[in-house]
Amino acid sequence: MPLAGIILDWLLYSAVWIATCAVALSIESALILQTSFPSWHLLLFAWTSTFCHYNLHYFSREKHVALSGRDRWIGSHRPWFLPAILISGSISLFCLLHFSWMELAAVAVMTAISMLYSLPLLPHGFRLKQLGVFKPFILAAVWTIMTVWLPAHQADPLLLTLVIARRFVFMLILCLAFDLRDQHKDSVQGIRTIPVRWGASFTYRLIDMQLILFVVFAVLVEWQLHRWLMLLALLVSALLTKIAIRFTAQRTSERYYLGVIDGMMMVQALLVGLASLAQR
Repeated sequence: MPLAGIILDWLLYSAVWIATCAVALSIESALILQTSFPSWHLLLFAWTSTFCHYNLHYFSREKHVALSGRDRWIGSHRPWFLPAILISGSISLFCLLHFSWMELAAVAVMTAISMLYSLPLLPHGFRLKQLGVFKPFILAAVWTIMTVWLPAHQADPLLLTLVIARRFVFMLILCLAFDLRDQHKDSVQGIRTIPVRWGASFTYRLIDMQLILFVVFAVLVEWQLHRWLMLLALLVSALLTKIAIRFTAQRTSERYYLGVIDGMMMVQALLVGLASLAQR
């Protein structure tokens, strides 16, 4: 495999990329809500906890579902995973020493949901991911707490509520796209997700409706603050996200989903960052 492919696999399959996207969204929230720049321990927590959770999730998967390129990559790098999980988890715990009691409570809720989602800790080995229809809503909620409430909960309550709603909708869109990717696998495993229950066409229409809702929330916030460049950045982000998800009808590779669909988080954060710089 070419060196570029090896590096790309490490970035995508080791969760380095998605952890970096979590940091970018956290910074974006501070810019949008005009709060102080997130502290180093909060950004480090966002990175290490995301990295730890995603690696733990895939490390603990049942052997019989190891069919994807990511699962094969994990299988060939398995000795690396346990030290990476332990080190990143330890760093996350260290960061918590700098959190307030209210922030610790939010982290406790996120951690409980994440663990119950990925690990068979409930009776009969049940995981929250098996809830199917509710799976994308659970993930979107955790990502929203992590990337909006934690870095910017001191913001104006009304604006914070609107941005939380907008981020939830945006993350729900990306989660639904991944449910489309996993439609066949989820059907085989008996996980009744939205695409499994009502089909891909319905799910694409639902995503389009959520994109419209995202735009509505963007207008509500940015029009009120007269931030036209910020509004333009968010509208461009919505358009690029729609285009990227539409391409999933032809592109089903795991690299595309992990790099491009997850990458819409980074695209939005970069666009907002550029708009913020231009407005100064």
